[in-house]
Amino acid sequence: MKRIPRISEIAVLGVAVMLAGCGESDAPDAADVANAADVPASEPGIPPTQQAAMEEALPDAPVVPARQGRSLLIFNLSKGFAHESIPWVDFAIARMGVRTGAFEAVISSDTAVFQPDRLGEFDAVLFNNNTGEPFSDPALRASLLAFVRDGGGMVGLHAATDGFHEWPEFGEMMGGYFVNHPWNESVTLLIEEAGHSITAPFDDSRYVVADEIYQFGDPYSRERQRVLISLDTAGLDLERDGVQRADLDFAVSWIREEGSGRVFYSSLGHRFEVFTDPTILRHWLAGIQYALGDLDADATPRPEGR
Repeated sequence: MKRIPRISEIAVLGVAVMLAGCGESDAPDAADVANAADVPASEPGIPPTQQAAMEEALPDAPVVPARQGRSLLIFNLSKGFAHESIPWVDFAIARMGVRTGAFEAVISSDTAVFQPDRLGEFDAVLFNNNTGEPFSDPALRASLLAFVRDGGGMVGLHAATDGFHEWPEFGEMMGGYFVNHPWNESVTLLIEEAGHSITAPFDDSRYVVADEIYQFGDPYSRERQRVLISLDTAGLDLERDGVQRADLDFAVSWIREEGSGRVFYSSLGHRFEVFTDPTILRHWLAGIQYALGDLDADATPRPEGR
């Protein structure tokens, strides 16, 4: 696998280049170097205005201090519908790690990273809109299952539930499969547990966000995971085409345990507005730190739900 430089390493490289071009008289002082190291490298394909907007919204501190140096794999290979938000996830999550010190991120689309010796270099893997069947090699699939069940972390954002439909164990581990998205508009989220460590960024039991809202099918079940956020259906058109769940249970974020491992999933992340929402980004950080093993959170399923 070709090693992907960490965002923090790219920033440091930029400092080295800056220093190499300076003479003794015009070399920057220590404060200038420190500030330059904190400036993100430009991300190809993302307009600078979007990068700046995301940067401004990112948290500056971890939810809890990391118990040790943490490494997060961001896997962004898509074999189906390619979401526009894939590079936004890459940028926002990698920069989140740098800004907060909670983790270092490695971004890759190389399936070889799921070989046991390589996967073992990480504390958690984040699935970034991996539609289709990103890989079908039984050895790689067994490696991922073992990684999570033996204590690794797994994070899914948005269309991470719309991949590996031909691999049922993945859907069981992630917590469900995408069926469709009846809504792509401003909606109200129901924060089901305002006092939970992963929903702590929300100040109220309701939160308005503009995004694409998913509907999930089997193996989604409140018997198997702890749903933290769902769609508040009051005032929504529940007769529109595509609405299928008779129970009107449209989960948005959940956590679950898989063996000794920890799973966090959020269906948010389709529209750019989400990536400039400090509350949502802080919620994601909490979920990631849970998956990494640093944030304690009760994942006991609550079948009674809302």
